[in-house]
Amino acid sequence: RGQGGGSFVQEHCHPSGRAVALKPRKFGGGETRGSMKLAEVMKGVVVKEWQGGREAEISGLAYDSKQVGRGSLFCTWKGRKSDGHAFISDAVQRGAVAVVAEKKIPEAIVPRIRVESGRRALGRMAANFYGHPSQEVRVIGLTGTNGKTSTAMLLQTLFQAGGLQCGYLGTVGNDVGKGRQPARQTTPEALDLQALLAEMRENGCRAATMEVSSHALEQGRTEGVNFAGAIFTNLGRDHLDYHGTMEAYESAKGKLFEGLTEGAFAVIPQEDPSGVRMVARCRPGVRVMTYGVERGDVFTKNLKMGMGGSSFTLCTTEGEVAATLPWLGRFNVSNALAAAAAAMQSGWSAERVAAGLGRAPAVPGRMEKVAHAGDISVLVDYAHTADAVAASLRTLKPLTQGSLWVVFGAGGDRDAGKRSGMAAEAAKWADRVVLTSDNPRSEDPKKIMQEMAVGLPRGTAVQMVENRAEAIRMAVGSASAGDVVLVAGKGHEEFQEVAGEKIPFSDRREVERALAERGRK
Repeated sequence: RGQGGGSFVQEHCHPSGRAVALKPRKFGGGETRGSMKLAEVMKGVVVKEWQGGREAEISGLAYDSKQVGRGSLFCTWKGRKSDGHAFISDAVQRGAVAVVAEKKIPEAIVPRIRVESGRRALGRMAANFYGHPSQEVRVIGLTGTNGKTSTAMLLQTLFQAGGLQCGYLGTVGNDVGKGRQPARQTTPEALDLQALLAEMRENGCRAATMEVSSHALEQGRTEGVNFAGAIFTNLGRDHLDYHGTMEAYESAKGKLFEGLTEGAFAVIPQEDPSGVRMVARCRPGVRVMTYGVERGDVFTKNLKMGMGGSSFTLCTTEGEVAATLPWLGRFNVSNALAAAAAAMQSGWSAERVAAGLGRAPAVPGRMEKVAHAGDISVLVDYAHTADAVAASLRTLKPLTQGSLWVVFGAGGDRDAGKRSGMAAEAAKWADRVVLTSDNPRSEDPKKIMQEMAVGLPRGTAVQMVENRAEAIRMAVGSASAGDVVLVAGKGHEEFQEVAGEKIPFSDRREVERALAERGRK
């Protein structure tokens, strides 16, 4: 297979002459219309070496050789697991009329262009090719360890409630103005990202909320995106298998704020120590607004929390207004304040924001309450870091009349150093801990559970059930009246990754089955 996993192709030429996307479609599936000169596609890209002409007509871009069609420009790079340069010949045979790569390219019949980073170059090229959609769609990026999805989806809701059509790109799917569709990754590759933004523009979206992962920032997938604003949620341990150190992880997150230009805004948590450092990364002329549950430019008073959500006084630089939020937990109040601050930076009044908070949508797999048998409560949550596990359990503890259960595991082939910390937080807040399989990938689930168990204090009421469905059934079936069961780690996911395969699996569906079985007893 060629480098990457797919691409979008241009289907129409805008009256201005720029190539744009009306709908996502893989190369080779039909006729393409409209094109752009190679020199125009490469505008603004730093080139190390250019061999061949500049006048080739480019009808589409691709980073996967299998998606190359006649008239394509093929862009490639050396990845961690495979080297896309090995597919250059295949791309040319399939019809590529130009190649952009990081290494010297052997003699070929098409123009060859060498760049420092293929991924970063592709971002600029795709922005040129699709007519710089982020100059017309107001893109707000969100980064942080936890809370990105909830905050991004709430901000989308606030915008739409005010009459501003808004798209969304993130973990639970992509919405380009016609409903949410599944997403392959939190932040798409640069080419797919620009194509999605172009689709939003064509569908009438004037804004977009977009989750921006640390991987995407480090790899340059957002090159070519003009961010109108950025939100930082928090920083905790995660992805150190990729970044190596917390300093490198934070530095990757910080790239989003370093890239903001004069007139853009940054929304920063006052109560997170790393927030101050993110402010320092912003250039002069960037408008900074802070938020926090207890302090910041946007904060709360009179906060009351329960199983039905939260109520509080929303305090802003404009004044104070009563607000409600149908989401559980202090951390979700913080997420809501981040969205509120971004909406206010975009021109929304405090009153309009407060009204929108009360209509916050249920976010799939984020402290999602599952219909129950009547005597116990069961929730599904995406918490997969120590901080997130602690926040979810800390929220549920005072709301639990009986025992608080947690069923969770840790992902394989990911940051192994966080496993014991996740278990330690679970033992600190939960009465009953059930360790199980998450997405083991290529690792042995038993080994992962044993590494998690290292963090459990002696005397912890723990059970290890490798099969996740069985673990859920056991916890739900064993819970007593008044108990609360949290199933954590996978949230919205509809699969389980085991030994290179994605097996259909849904925590929510397994919970519903377990509750139905409990109801029959």
